[in-house]
Amino acid sequence: MRDEILAVLSELVNECGEFKLRDLMTRLNPDRDPRRRWAVEKVIFRMVTVGRGSTEMERRRVGLYRYRSDDSVGHS
Repeated sequence: MRDEILAVLSELVNECGEFKLRDLMTRLNPDRDPRRRWAVEKVIFRMVTVGRGSTEMERRRVGLYRYRSDDSVGHS
């Protein structure tokens, strides 16, 4: 699931590296399967709470996240 999330982030992040969880869910779970939704949320939660100072994502506010990468996802 983590690989699927990372694969679509380049299409979802804005110029600040932020994306909406709603947009991610729409892309990865178009059928609104509750188990798949739970799986996506679980991976996002883990990416936000990887460890002190080493998180891949930052929660900006409810439903809005920032992908923290040196690769500048989606921005060449």
